[in-house]
Amino acid sequence: MTFLAGILTIRDAIIAGAPVAESILSILPICDKIYINDAGSVDGTLEVFQRMKSIWPSKIELLQIPDSDFESTHFQLVDDVINKSILPLIDSEWIALLEGDTLWHESTIFDLLNLMKTTECNSIREYAWDTQWCTKHAFKDFSNVRLARNLDGVTVCDGAMGFCLNGVREGNGKDATVGLLPELEVEYPRFHFPYLFPGNAVERARRHAEHLETSNESRKKQYEDLKDRFKDLTFSKQPLCPSEGLPALVKGLAGEPVYFVRDELFDLGWLKETTGLGYDLC
Repeated sequence: MTFLAGILTIRDAIIAGAPVAESILSILPICDKIYINDAGSVDGTLEVFQRMKSIWPSKIELLQIPDSDFESTHFQLVDDVINKSILPLIDSEWIALLEGDTLWHESTIFDLLNLMKTTECNSIREYAWDTQWCTKHAFKDFSNVRLARNLDGVTVCDGAMGFCLNGVREGNGKDATVGLLPELEVEYPRFHFPYLFPGNAVERARRHAEHLETSNESRKKQYEDLKDRFKDLTFSKQPLCPSEGLPALVKGLAGEPVYFVRDELFDLGWLKETTGLGYDLC
């Protein structure tokens, strides 16, 4: 049995402005394996995953399970892909739930790994910096559980918002009840970048409104608001920065109007120099 496995399912991350390559790389050094599912991308996202697989073949397990294989709708699609097709493959002691727009900080990932190895907890709840450069908005709050022991009955729920036991989660953020007790609450930041790039923001909102949650009126309203808000956008190159400092992997993206995958992300020397971590050992 391995110790820590990461899981991610996503489709068309690039056009939606999710820094997905940076997200994977932010936790790759402490994972024994990351199971990445491309759910049917047509925008180059799959090719990014294939390139990562070629560099880290023992660490990246690449799947291609389209979400169209499942009859459920809205965010339940994401849950079904993970719960029915990915979790049964995992034999690790712990699981990390990745998002395409969320990064762990290079200065804390080994501290988190040590907590998993040395404490008796079954889940770890970190706080998240929710940072939107394009709307000049940021807030800090405890997030849903994204690190969990691989217990019988562990699942993801509510569109892979977090782990829970037997599909039951009540509430959000710090007040969520997930059943994975004992739970350890730590003040290590995890960085969430929704609507990070103005040029991708409307497309991301459209996909949320029309594909993932067509019955959710709040998502529809958010899409309509964003269409108007970004129509005549003038973009400042000064991103919001929380006091802890942004993860090194996203600092080079400051001021970019749209997301693009940089070649430097596949350069082991650049990764080590930028983050201080040894990606050549992955």
